[in-house]
Amino acid sequence: MTKRYWIVALVLAGFAAGCPKQKFLAPPPPYRPKEEKSAEDIKPKRTDCAPTNPAKLPGAVPEAQRRKVESLNLAAMANGMLQQAASKKHKKRETLIENAVKKLNTALLADPYNVEATYTLAAVQSMVGRTQCTVNLLKRMLELYKLDSYKAAVDEKINRLLGRGQFRGKLDTRFDKVRAKASYRQLARKFPTH
Repeated sequence: MTKRYWIVALVLAGFAAGCPKQKFLAPPPPYRPKEEKSAEDIKPKRTDCAPTNPAKLPGAVPEAQRRKVESLNLAAMANGMLQQAASKKHKKRETLIENAVKKLNTALLADPYNVEATYTLAAVQSMVGRTQCTVNLLKRMLELYKLDSYKAAVDEKINRLLGRGQFRGKLDTRFDKVRAKASYRQLARKFPTH
């Protein structure tokens, strides 16, 4: 038996002599999660518009630079999309509303004085709960009311909004989400009365 032990010992000694010494690596640092931001550090995403500052509004656009026909056509297309959205399922409805908003924004780029596009965009913003955007667009309509050539069109939209005149008793239900808001109530006091 002793021979066997000597043979095993020699074989093991040969392996130990022939193998390079293994380097021991330092253990990895412990897993530490990233530091969480406090509630004050996290800025909420803005989902509503900022109030408009009249001093920072762009100046008047000359008649020759406006594309009225294109703007009216875009607003009509957007109204069609919104009518379709009223009868579609949820996923398709959102897409139609998003596309309508894009068309309305493009219509206002083509003609910033387009009353139909301004009113419809205000209605859509109200439907999705963006009160300040709605108020900003209705303020824009009040600015258009000061221009004689737009008084009748703005007056018709305000009558529709408030359910008066030819729309007596038929409030525009698209504005239901913002009617109780203080900013809307304050602006509604400035609407022209008849």
